[in-house]
Order: sequence, then structure tokens, then C-alpha cells
Amino acid sequence: MINYLYINLCMGFISIIGVALRAFVFLLLIAILSAGAIANENRIDAKLTVAVSDFPPYYTITFSDKKSEVSGFEVDIDNAISEITGIQFEYKICPWAKCVQWLKTGQVDMAAAIVKNKEREAYLRFSSNNYASINAYRTVYFYVSKAGSVTLKDYTDLRNPNYLVGVIRGDNHFPAFDEDTAINKYLVADVRDGLDLLRKQRLDVLALLETPPTWLPEEYQTSVEIASFKHQQEARLHRAFSRRGKGLAYQRMIEQAMTQLDQDGFINALLDKYCKQASCRTREDSDR
Repeated sequence: MINYLYINLCMGFISIIGVALRAFVFLLLIAILSAGAIANENRIDAKLTVAVSDFPPYYTITFSDKKSEVSGFEVDIDNAISEITGIQFEYKICPWAKCVQWLKTGQVDMAAAIVKNKEREAYLRFSSNNYASINAYRTVYFYVSKAGSVTLKDYTDLRNPNYLVGVIRGDNHFPAFDEDTAINKYLVADVRDGLDLLRKQRLDVLALLETPPTWLPEEYQTSVEIASFKHQQEARLHRAFSRRGKGLAYQRMIEQAMTQLDQDGFINALLDKYCKQASCRTREDSDR
């Protein structure tokens, strides 16, 4: 005989489990939606302008007839920060000297891959994130034309009265070089301007910060070469915010996002992406 009481008890138990399961799913959905809401609350709708000059691999500017595109290490970081914070970054391309003027007046909000010094602290507030794993040492490379006969074996060769040495307007290299009036210097607008003049042999030497041969635009790699002399000193690259720009209000949020990216291994992944063929780690990492 079928035990109807037993069947009824089983059906009741199943019904209770079903209700409990539905309640669990409902609560789980609420938790997920709440977490999403909290995440969205932490994201903001803001746009910051960034001063950019050609500085591979941090910023590489590709020029075309229709527009100019900016890519590189810092752009990848900006995109990741946008995912975390909601902040959007708009790039304003400028010769470095013009970038500096815009930062002083607040016409742009921030810059990246920049060395901290007392002069710049007057108009910039520097981030606490300093990319120590990327650039514990800063190198100034000197380039010459492959078609020329210029030889640079040591610093004193730069003082040759027959040499015209190109420097990017607004760049700080190292004090001995920057203050040396015995060197014939010629100001150029940016990296490409200097390389064009060097390739045409209108310059004898071109001084470039943190730009080893593998980072040069491809069209120049067959016409210019690095001299045997280079200068290296300890330095740190930072992000910096114009004291007159609106970026100051978002500095802490950006720094927190940078810390998260560093802890998540994102920065090291970028090092692998951009630095396989060039020395952009510390001296100990690269044995240079």
C-alpha cells in the first residue's frame, strides 16, 4: 500500500527546499547588484587633459594626414585607470616647451613620465607613484648621423667647436650639460624635429632623454646611430598635476588606481610589453 503520509511529507520537504533555494538566489542577486552599484558609485564622470610630446615608449605619436594618434606605456596605464575610476584622459599634443607652459597656466591638467625637481614643483604637484621599477636610472643618449664623421667618446667631445648639438626645448638633461656654455646647442621642438635635422646633417649631435635606439621611429633607424658616450644618473619618473588645473581634485583617486594596478601585476606586464628590446628597468635589472 502506498504510504500517502510519507509522500506528503516528501512533497512538503521539497517545497521548503524550493522556497529556500529561491530565497538564496534572490539574496545572491541582490548582493551582486549591490556590489555593482557600489562599484558604479566609486566611478566618476570626469575628463582630464594630458600634455603629451613624443617620448617613446611612454608616449609615441603617430602622425597621419587626418589625425595624430597617441600610444605607449602611459596610454595603457591611462586606459586601465579609466576602467577603475571612470576618469577619461584627453591628450593635447605639444612640443615639450609648450607643454610646460600649458602646465604652468593650467591649460592642461597633468603630464606623465616626468622627472621631479624643485623648479617644476612650483607649478606641479607630483604623484607619490614614481615607477621605481621602470626608471631608477635616467639615461641621456647622444645620436649622430651614420653619414657623418662625428665621434663622441667622452663628455669633452661635446665641446668640439665644430659640433652643433641639438636639444629639445624645455628638456632637463643633467646639470653639467645643461649649464655648459662651451657646448654649441641648438633648440629643436621635439624628437622627430631633431632626428630630421640630424638625418639631413644640419645637426652633428642630438641629445635625447631615455630614448635608446630600439625606441626610435623605424624611419630613422637606418640613418642615425647612438654614440659610444652616454650619461646616466639616478632619477624617478612621476605623474604630475598642474597646480592650476582641475586634475588636483582627482589626484588621490588616480594614485589609488595606480597602486592597485601595481599590486595586480599590471605594471610588470607593461614592462614585458614595452621593454623587451630596451633597457627601461633599473640598472640592476638590465646590468647596464
